[in-house]
Amino acid sequence: MRKAVLKGLTVFQFHLIQSFSDDIQHGVTTRREPVGADAPSAQRGASGNSPFGRGEFNLKFMEDGEDSAKVRKNRVKLLESFGVKVGVSAQQTHSKNVLLVDEKVVHDQAFTLSRPQREAQDFDGFVTNLREVGLLVQVADCQAILFFDSKNKALGLAHAGWRGLGKNISAEVVKMMRENFGTEPRDLLVGISPSLGPQNAEFSDPLHELPESFAPYILDGRRVDLWEYSRDQLLRLGVPASSIEEARICTMSPAGAKFYSYRKEGGKSGRFGLFAYLK
Repeated sequence: MRKAVLKGLTVFQFHLIQSFSDDIQHGVTTRREPVGADAPSAQRGASGNSPFGRGEFNLKFMEDGEDSAKVRKNRVKLLESFGVKVGVSAQQTHSKNVLLVDEKVVHDQAFTLSRPQREAQDFDGFVTNLREVGLLVQVADCQAILFFDSKNKALGLAHAGWRGLGKNISAEVVKMMRENFGTEPRDLLVGISPSLGPQNAEFSDPLHELPESFAPYILDGRRVDLWEYSRDQLLRLGVPASSIEEARICTMSPAGAKFYSYRKEGGKSGRFGLFAYLK
């Protein structure tokens, strides 16, 4: 991945996807909000009274409503920094539900500069071929996965923790892209965000806690290689190995300190995001 700054907002971008920058804009955000003279207007003078700490760029509306005003401001900053007016996100539930983002969804459910609190319900993936419509998934240890079809100009995103991986949400995204846009896996470029790495993906008893398909990826009785599990799913779908870019930054490790980690922060973390749109 490469570091970029969009109007003061630091993001990380996949090299494979960035090679098509005329067709798509994307970025993985960090836990820090935009700074400096180029930061969006909503940021300058902000109080920063976030329970996650001053200057945090949490993008998730918490279930108890705490910090919702700050999240609304952050989502406005997100749109301003990327230069789009609308985005689609969801209340994620570790499902394999994938939403086709069409004009009706944008009209009824997209978040905007004036209504940044809007979200779809019970989806963990999105696909679209609409231009200038941002897609957002929110993560903190889970994988955020970007699917880009450069041939048919189509985009998909997925939120994939171990539950989503076990349900093979990547297959659902690819299926939806094929059915709606004619996407073939061989034409996809895929990027996988920083997420929980094999050195820290510990479970009490993964052989019995996780679906049977995870068994070959159990490393020492307790740790599980979710990175390889996800990569192998994509390969089995027909995505070429050369078309998959993995961040391979563990969100629990010192190298991943710039990102939220649900496990590291005792379940009280915010969420960073993967945001992307077609130009």
